[in-house]
Amino acid sequence: MSEKIKSISDPRLSLNILSPEDVDKIHRASLRVIEAAGVRFPSPRALDIWRSHGAEVDAGSMVVRAPGRLIEEAIRKAPPVSTLAARNPALAVLVILDEPRGVYYGGEVAAPVFRELASQTLWYL
Repeated sequence: MSEKIKSISDPRLSLNILSPEDVDKIHRASLRVIEAAGVRFPSPRALDIWRSHGAEVDAGSMVVRAPGRLIEEAIRKAPPVSTLAARNPALAVLVILDEPRGVYYGGEVAAPVFRELASQTLWYL
């Protein structure tokens, strides 16, 4: 492919369905669910990782219950860039935001940008 990739940059592009307060309420409710009800992880490796970080793991049901502080700590330590690739990709997209605005959880900020990039590039496949 010798064509130069066009940059998609539109400052009007914005997805603000929820207010910051609503996002915070959902985040806090999610933390309560993870702590009280737990989340099922059908992976012995994932269960071991959770256990090693101090989460309560029920090996029989494969349910992990983790205190909110553990989740918050993981969010703080999460890298600003993550790569998710297909086993046999025809197209790879990496979204890096140097100066995110609004909420600062990677997926919340990068997802709308990724959606726009993917929707415009999938037509080339």
